[in-house]
Amino acid sequence: MMEPGDEELRRIQEQFAMLDFNGSGKIEREELVELLSFLGLDPKGEQMDTLWTVLDTDEDGLISFQEFLDFVFSTGDVSFFTPSELEMVRDFSEKRRLSLTRETRVPEVSTPDGPDEEIAQLKKRVDELEAEARKREKAARP
Repeated sequence: MMEPGDEELRRIQEQFAMLDFNGSGKIEREELVELLSFLGLDPKGEQMDTLWTVLDTDEDGLISFQEFLDFVFSTGDVSFFTPSELEMVRDFSEKRRLSLTRETRVPEVSTPDGPDEEIAQLKKRVDELEAEARKREKAARP
C-alpha cells in the first residue's frame, strides 16, 4: 500500500470529516447509510453489510480514520468521492451537521479571542491528536 502525501492525507481527512456528521471522530453505520441514500444509492441489505465489513476491519461497529484511510488506499484511488459528488457531499454534510447542532442544542461558546480562534485551536489540537495516534499505530505495527 502506498503512503499518502500531505495533500492527499488532507483531502482524505476532509472526506472522512464530511462522513462523520456528529463529529465523534468515527463514522457510524447510520451516517454512512444516510449519506449513501442522499447520493441516490440503496444502502440496504447485503450490499451495505458487505461494504460495512470491508470498512470496519476491527469489527467495533465504527469506522476509524485509519480504517477509512486503509480502504481509500486499497482502492488505488485517493478520492473517495468524484469531484461532483464531493461538492454535493460537502453541502449535505454541512447542512446535516447544522441540523444535528440544533437538535442537540449545543450552547455557543465564546472566548476572549472569539469563536473563530477557539475553532482554529480545536482543529489544531485534533490534528495533533490524529498525528500522535498515527505515530502510535505505526509504532505498534510489527
